[in-house]
Amino acid sequence: MNNEHRLQAAPALQDKDESIYQALMTAIVEHQLPPGSKLPEEALAEVFAVSRTGIRKVLQRLAAVQLVTLTPKRGAHVTSPSVEESQAIFRTRALLEVANLPDVIARCQPPHLAALENIIQREQQAHAAHDGPAAIRHSADFHIQLQAISGNPVLTEMVTRLSQRSSLVIAAWAPPGDRAAVATITSSWSVCCGIKPCSRSARR
Repeated sequence: MNNEHRLQAAPALQDKDESIYQALMTAIVEHQLPPGSKLPEEALAEVFAVSRTGIRKVLQRLAAVQLVTLTPKRGAHVTSPSVEESQAIFRTRALLEVANLPDVIARCQPPHLAALENIIQREQQAHAAHDGPAAIRHSADFHIQLQAISGNPVLTEMVTRLSQRSSLVIAAWAPPGDRAAVATITSSWSVCCGIKPCSRSARR
């Protein structure tokens, strides 16, 4: 009987851990927990109604994707990327995303473009409503969905992780209300406009 209870409890614990992981990751990526924010195990355990051991596992997972920094005797805090690291993140993203565009163009179909344009419109609406978290979410989603068109899941996963880390860079270094938000929308539209003629010619 005890073994049966353990087997039933294991998936429930995994689901709970995953929900906490997703909640903290979202709060970090959407700037609700800015770089440098302390993440005390005891307080988080109380908020999520789990043990400190459970919180520790989640923080270790977040550290593995470099969204959280674990320091001996000082605990966990949201990662604050250095200037050098920030530059490396954006350079790497540029290399990956630009190199993958030929495959994106070769596979791109009208439904893909419609989905991308829908994401851009939602991002514009979020900016107009001054909904920062939603704008960040839609901006990242645009880049991830664009790269996913290529059918390369490994690269898409890499871009997803880099997009999350890019959000930390923006939170750490971009001034509030920066014009980069508008530039993101403009560049997204230009990418869509550039793909349209290329994707048509690629299918001829």
